[in-house]
Amino acid sequence: MMERDQLEQEKISDRITLNVSGAVFEVRVSILQRFPQTLLGCRYKRVQYYDSARNQYFFDRHRQAFEAILFFYQSGGRLMCPDNVPDTVFADEILFFQLPTMDDRFSSKTKKFEKFMMSNQTPSRFNFQWQRRLWEFLEIPESTKMAQGLALFSQFMVYLSVTATCLETVKSLRYYDFSPQNDETGGMSFLKSNPLVQNSWFLFDIGCFGWFTFECAVRFLSFPSKAEYFANLANCVDFLTVVVFYVFLIVKITVPTAVWCLRFLRFLTTIRIFKLIRYSNKMKIFLLTLASGVRELGMLMMFSCIMLLLSSTAVFYAEAELKNTQFSSIPDAFWWAIITITTIGYGDKVPISAAGKFIGCLCAVLGALVIALPLFRFAAHFRTKLERLSDNSNLGFTSSKTKNSLMRGF
Repeated sequence: MMERDQLEQEKISDRITLNVSGAVFEVRVSILQRFPQTLLGCRYKRVQYYDSARNQYFFDRHRQAFEAILFFYQSGGRLMCPDNVPDTVFADEILFFQLPTMDDRFSSKTKKFEKFMMSNQTPSRFNFQWQRRLWEFLEIPESTKMAQGLALFSQFMVYLSVTATCLETVKSLRYYDFSPQNDETGGMSFLKSNPLVQNSWFLFDIGCFGWFTFECAVRFLSFPSKAEYFANLANCVDFLTVVVFYVFLIVKITVPTAVWCLRFLRFLTTIRIFKLIRYSNKMKIFLLTLASGVRELGMLMMFSCIMLLLSSTAVFYAEAELKNTQFSSIPDAFWWAIITITTIGYGDKVPISAAGKFIGCLCAVLGALVIALPLFRFAAHFRTKLERLSDNSNLGFTSSKTKNSLMRGF
């Protein structure tokens, strides 16, 4: 009888009161009815939580998560997980209030990218039992001692190959020797390639990238769905590392005179350092924080460019009448402005006049403010994401249904 009376009362009044663990919200019924299939949107579903003594609906649920749930109705379907709410907790709230998580409303672009960066999820299915065991051996280092050993060896190979690339450029270790017969320009000695040392570095590279190729191929075989393989950042880095090296190898053999192309490809091979992303969640979060702060970084670049133009123009005109000025034009002053704004201050170019020095001081102070303020926001964002990752790893998924819904929503 009370439920029927409440339903009749809702027909008269367009407002209802929701009590979520002591936090009281008053909302229009018409807003909730935008999604009639949900718990709050259907009056026949929510009536079971009605408290007739207080004339309100009581839900013993997560307060902070409910604010995002209520915003879902108010915004017409925008669902975003608050930074201070663990993903698993928010997923439980979504299931309880029966919100639609199967479509693109759950900030799909952001969450899909986050999944791409952080994903280490088990593939949906395996064709063979050996495939599952191989995947667990490669992707879950904590599973066995051998898996831990393989992970450590893979990291060691990355460090070793990068170190070798750096040492190869050291003058005393380069593959050149001084030969008197190469003196062709009156005392200016040319350098002659030493094939033995050159081949040693080359063979070492072949060995390292041979291991990377083998590792990449085995990981590729362990995934039944190749689309799921490329839906992981670490796998994409592995694949690109191998492809770039073999392109470099082909160009070096077929077109050895393409010096700049070879140097560029050689530089690209250093992306193998990002293979370490697989073993460091903090590195993943750092890259994710950078990616999620693209707008803030864009604003920082815009203000920096404005400061660059203003400061270089000001210092040029302040020093223009001096005979020994170091700024011959506004573009020539760009280098000084960049170094001053970033508070590096090499000192290779300096203003001489009092006005120029004042402009330099002002530029340095404003540059410190412009750069420091976004860094605080970046650090806070990084800490929040790190805490959320820690909460998720500690809580775990409450059920397979919760996990599937969360992953589909993300």
